[in-house]
Amino acid sequence: MKERQRIAPLDALKLFGIFLVLWGHSLQALEPDSFAGRRLFTVIYSFHMPLFMLLTGFFSASLLSGSLGEVALRRGRQLLVPALIFGSYYMLSGWLEGGVSGLCAVLANNLWYLKSAFACTVLAWIALRATPSPVAGVAVTLILSQGIMLWNIDAVYPFFLLGIFVRRHMDIIEPRCGAIALTAGLLFTIALIFYDENVRVISGRFDALRSGDFVRMLETGGRIAFKHATAAAGSIFFFSLFLWLGRNIPATVSGKALCTLGAETLGIYILQQFILEDYLGSRLAGYSFSPFVHNFLISPAIAAGVLLACVLLIRCLRQSPRLSGLLLGKS
Repeated sequence: MKERQRIAPLDALKLFGIFLVLWGHSLQALEPDSFAGRRLFTVIYSFHMPLFMLLTGFFSASLLSGSLGEVALRRGRQLLVPALIFGSYYMLSGWLEGGVSGLCAVLANNLWYLKSAFACTVLAWIALRATPSPVAGVAVTLILSQGIMLWNIDAVYPFFLLGIFVRRHMDIIEPRCGAIALTAGLLFTIALIFYDENVRVISGRFDALRSGDFVRMLETGGRIAFKHATAAAGSIFFFSLFLWLGRNIPATVSGKALCTLGAETLGIYILQQFILEDYLGSRLAGYSFSPFVHNFLISPAIAAGVLLACVLLIRCLRQSPRLSGLLLGKS
């Protein structure tokens, strides 16, 4: 597929994905107690971060041709430097409030996606470049990743690899994107019927192994496989759908301008930590709305407002390429 044909749909997809992140965080900030609220949150979280990691893998595929040092240096500047700079305040607070355990909690949770994307890039390089057989390398790292809960690597690394696979087979996927979207969308819809919090949050997987109880291990493994399958169906559905829309709907000037915001997802993800999760989160908690108003009016409105605020801040930071590179990962 030509670069010009695919940038607009994928930028639009990234914009859609970051809006879902903000929407989900808005739902959390308002602390819904209703079943409807929890259900919407569960649906969003069933696929939106795997979708982001699929896109990260897609756009990282060309980087893997370099040496491990080159890959680590480039991705480190883009991902780890902003995480370290923005995370320094949280690390200091965590240390002062909880000592070593507080510091470790911050390192594990604060801006976790940036660290996870870096780790996934390194794992993928090892799988595809440092092993005699890329197929064996992928299989081994996939198995190992399921034991790494740090930065949710177990949940997102398979989708980083999926993104690389999609990138390498776009000549096959793009002409069939409509049929793929239809099939994946149907499977995703069916999977959501059975998807619940017991699938989204799977705890005790090591307890199942230590117990030696085959039935318990089989049940836990089945939930993990179903969680990945649901996320894969949802990610492939939206990826293929946006490709299809890009091929079949004429682009407008306003549409192109809106799609360009998708190029700012890294900066939006970083800045929303302060605006939404910290500042607004502490001020919105406790407000009570009806489930419909909370889920489909207030929360998405907050998400849209935070997105706009982040974009304005990013454009201000862009005035200084050096500052932009340090804080947002690119100049």
